[in-house]
Amino acid sequence: MRPPLDGPFDAAMQFFTPDLYTRFNSDDDDVADQANEDSEDAIRAYRARLADIQVRLTDQAMQLRNLCLHDAELLSAAHVSNAWAGNGTAGQDAITLTLRLDDNVYNLVYSLSARISESPPITGHPFSPVCMLWMYDEVDLASEAGGAFVHRILWSDGRVVAIPFTSVIIMVAPLEPPTNIAEDRLMFAT
Repeated sequence: MRPPLDGPFDAAMQFFTPDLYTRFNSDDDDVADQANEDSEDAIRAYRARLADIQVRLTDQAMQLRNLCLHDAELLSAAHVSNAWAGNGTAGQDAITLTLRLDDNVYNLVYSLSARISESPPITGHPFSPVCMLWMYDEVDLASEAGGAFVHRILWSDGRVVAIPFTSVIIMVAPLEPPTNIAEDRLMFAT
């Protein structure tokens, strides 16, 4: 049975806010120093929140929590409405994020529990719409009732996207060029 997609979901970062990121990148040393201290406080508060909810996180949510995608480039985002469940019935809506970081491609496939929401981009320094980079993220419970989670992501254009989900699949593939293209073609021809 497909759960209803409520929404929109709150897209506000709880710990690693766009304001904190802006102040951290300030040209004013006093502002940047204070933001550095505030950033340490945010890290401690986020770790405390994760410790509070750890027993309620699924293995998948814990894997997502432990994934470090800072500065990963967003290659694509694809939303599938009423995804096929594989047994002839309608499944949940889903979204796939494809990212590149260093020499790897990451695919994150979320089964949505509510509508995705996002804040508008922010113009001006330090945000830029030129290339969408993953800056910071937070994993939390979607509600204290449990059963669903929310993944909030701050992007390099200042936009925050909140992805409410019930499950997530994380796939990683190395970006290694084939050593011998002719050999690869022969392998597929047989």
